Amino acid sequence: MKAMGPKGHLRFKAGFEQPLRGNIVDAPWIYIALVGLLLLVYARLLPKSGSTAGGAPLKREVEETIEQFAEDIEADNRKLVELISRMRKEHEEQLLRLKKRIEILERRIDDIKSATPASRPVLQTETFSDKQCLQDQDRDRIDEKETVPAMNIKERYEELFRLHELGKPVDYIAKKLGMNKGEVVLIIQLSKQEERLNA
Repeated sequence: MKAMGPKGHLRFKAGFEQPLRGNIVDAPWIYIALVGLLLLVYARLLPKSGSTAGGAPLKREVEETIEQFAEDIEADNRKLVELISRMRKEHEEQLLRLKKRIEILERRIDDIKSATPASRPVLQTETFSDKQCLQDQDRDRIDEKETVPAMNIKERYEELFRLHELGKPVDYIAKKLGMNKGEVVLIIQLSKQEERLNA
């Protein structure tokens, strides 16, 4: 940044408004640049310091070394660019695969949500102990059926069906009885199925 100093002279303010990102000493390119700079300085100083006949081969050797160094840097840069482009391509492919998988899973979720309870697929995740537990519960239910007379659904949920026959909406019935809306709908559907079976 330029500013006018005393007597009309230009002076420069040293101001680094942007903070340095990372540690410059940790960057590998700085070492490469420093070595190249040292070689250039060395090449400039050699012809001035000695005017002997052996100076020309040494100068050629230094120039060849610098050229070789520049070629090595170019080759490393090309390899680095190829590596970055390959990594970018792999990343894009992986991102595409993940997007496709998300779409498939979202479709499955929509299918499951739209399916009725009777047509939903049953997951086969029960273990042996779960099956054993279910068998014990079935035995207990059989014992209860023998001791307790069978009740149909309308007798069990008299209040629910009374409100339903009065024409109250499902939301109102669920709220009044402290039940879930889906539970009320299921009980009403089961009673209809029971009526069809008993008819």
